[in-house]
Amino acid sequence: LAIDPKLYQAHSALAEIHISESQTAADDAAKKASLQSAVDELDHAIEIAPRNFNAWERKVEVLKAMGDEAGAAAAQKQLDELKAGH
Repeated sequence: LAIDPKLYQAHSALAEIHISESQTAADDAAKKASLQSAVDELDHAIEIAPRNFNAWERKVEVLKAMGDEAGAAAAQKQLDELKAGH
């Protein structure tokens, strides 16, 4: 990322690492922190490649895992609009 910060695949990969870390977190605070880091990386990936449907879908899943139903619904709505071509 230091060489090419626009490499959305690297941000997606980092998100997956954070998601994996959340599954072995010692407590809820550590789990939420890892999941939030995953969302942040997915946001970077989406910013670089807005039509990256996989990143959008993963973001929805992570937000649901965090208990953020409103955030997940908003992300799902954006994804649906992108898929519809709006």
